[in-house]
Amino acid sequence: MKIPSLVKNNLLLLVVITVFYFLYASIFLKPWQLTNFSLVDDGQVLIQSSSYLEDCFLRLKCSNFIDQTFEFGTSRFRPTYWLINNTVYEVFRNDAQLHHIFRVYVVGYTAVILLSLALIDLSVSSVFVIGGALLFATNYSLSENIIRLGTNEPYQVLFLAAFSLIYLHTLVRRNRRTKIPWVLIFILTIIVLIKESNIAVLPAIFITEILVFGKKALKSASLLAGIPFIIPLAGITITRFLSSTISTEIPLYTSNYLTGLGAISASFKFSIPIF
Repeated sequence: MKIPSLVKNNLLLLVVITVFYFLYASIFLKPWQLTNFSLVDDGQVLIQSSSYLEDCFLRLKCSNFIDQTFEFGTSRFRPTYWLINNTVYEVFRNDAQLHHIFRVYVVGYTAVILLSLALIDLSVSSVFVIGGALLFATNYSLSENIIRLGTNEPYQVLFLAAFSLIYLHTLVRRNRRTKIPWVLIFILTIIVLIKESNIAVLPAIFITEILVFGKKALKSASLLAGIPFIIPLAGITITRFLSSTISTEIPLYTSNYLTGLGAISASFKFSIPIF
């Protein structure tokens, strides 16, 4: 069954989940009441980075836009994150209420529906699908992050949900992984370029590919997990040594992002007394 047919055949269940989500969001989250635009992660550069985007596309002055998007001189590499937030800002500008409403009623809702469809596709019973959707939607981590402007997490969840639906849908319908899954590679790359911590899902995907399809899938599994790993790693390695022309305007906490064996070793030694 294709995904559109999956939606059509389970429309009533999805309507029930939709009603529950919008009731919960309207009663408890109330995004229209959040009028403070200062509740922004990376807020000190969100408006500024959007102005760089405008300079690039309208005036063909792209140096600051490239600098900010790839975060020269830091140990972060999150171009997808900046492009998403810049685009959203261009739509809603300084209207904080519209930003919050969009994040709650569009981003949050879409993530819930995608994960619900993934459960339905796996033949999970309707009761557990509804229960899982409600537990996910009312989880404090999700609800707290979707009402804060600018955070990475809602978009992480959104794209991971889309990946999960497509990946699991194709996984249970193939006997052998004969083709390189370029669409899945593309989605995974977008995900890890939102936030580096998403790399944590790659080993699980690689192992799943080998367990399901066997050694014949080694090439496709290596590409599926390897490309989304190599691109952000290469990006961090290269951009951290590039001089930034807007370094004084980049959030100071980016200096806390360190990579390398020295940083890992120092962190490990610091953690020993805790245990």
